[in-house]
Amino acid sequence: MRVLLATPYGPDGVHDHAAADVMGGLVGALAPHVELFVYAPDQQASTMASGATLLAGRAPARRRSRHLSVRPSWLRKEWSAAATAQVLDYSRVLRPDVIHCEYLQAAEPALAADRPSVVALHDVTTSVQRRLREASRGPHRAYRTVELARTRAFERRILGAASVVVALSPGDELTFRTRAQRVVLAQPGVPIPDRCWSPPARTPPMAVFFGALWRSANAEIASFLVDEVMPRVWAARPDVTLRIAGSRPSPRVTALAGPGVEVVGYVEDVDALLCEADVIVVPNRVGGGVLLKLLRAMASGCPAVTSPDAAAAIGAIDGEHVLVGEGAEGVASRVLEAIGHPTRAATVGAGARRLIQENFSWERTAASYLAAYHQARSR
Repeated sequence: MRVLLATPYGPDGVHDHAAADVMGGLVGALAPHVELFVYAPDQQASTMASGATLLAGRAPARRRSRHLSVRPSWLRKEWSAAATAQVLDYSRVLRPDVIHCEYLQAAEPALAADRPSVVALHDVTTSVQRRLREASRGPHRAYRTVELARTRAFERRILGAASVVVALSPGDELTFRTRAQRVVLAQPGVPIPDRCWSPPARTPPMAVFFGALWRSANAEIASFLVDEVMPRVWAARPDVTLRIAGSRPSPRVTALAGPGVEVVGYVEDVDALLCEADVIVVPNRVGGGVLLKLLRAMASGCPAVTSPDAAAAIGAIDGEHVLVGEGAEGVASRVLEAIGHPTRAATVGAGARRLIQENFSWERTAASYLAAYHQARSR
């Protein structure tokens, strides 16, 4: 089977967000099973060790005029109309059996392609944009209102046009089934690091939040932790430090640094960061399907505090795989529990690591995508 995979993030590129963990693993898992051609806007033509062929692309211009586009501005920032035209040109030459669009940003070719299409959506983006709008104020709220309307219209069209939609979580799968003809669940693969967390032998205790800090969703989480969660933690344990790590912290995030709060920006060795923490804190504030940062922490055996929807998205059980807290009070109490009971925290972390090993392998992910390809071809 010949597959043309379109993605905004090339598998051999350097990405300062979750795509760095996703695209290389996905392409490596798929390449042994299909004749795979991968298009990304910012990559050079080459052949990967896995056998996948990388097609040359043109980087998006990222002009300010994107804010006036009929498409959402966040989409045009990473995927241009020229990229869509290039994918369709490659499709006419390669004549793939399936066009696979990874992420909603790259889904535009599915609207015009004369081939069966599989579109993998990493979240219900309309829901994410709705929550970002609810969290915004002043003139920015008006901008978010327009983005929400554009996102809703585009996502609806993609769900109707795709031969098969791939969802990354059971919750998203249920949502998409009301709007798309065929939906396949493909939970993402997560590598298991050699290093495994154990309770740090040091004081004072440290809680960690990490993510791409230029993203609005992660800035929202960081603000929530500093403004609402940590004051409740400090009331019982004033010695706890919150470390916020991730690439390109926005001014909103850097302004959070202060007594008890470290904003360290980009970290070269994330696994070392995780193993230094007493607890990882990754609540969900604006939706977003599967929190890949949560999966990465769990794969390292770190005790993680998260919100009910994030735990449900990956089938994690409170007290067995994660510690679930709802709202600022709930999150703070579970942070204090993890810090105060390191042996129990280690048991939860070990359960998390087992869950990832059993359910989030790239082999399982590839099998789900292959099933989606076959369903798309049978239409």
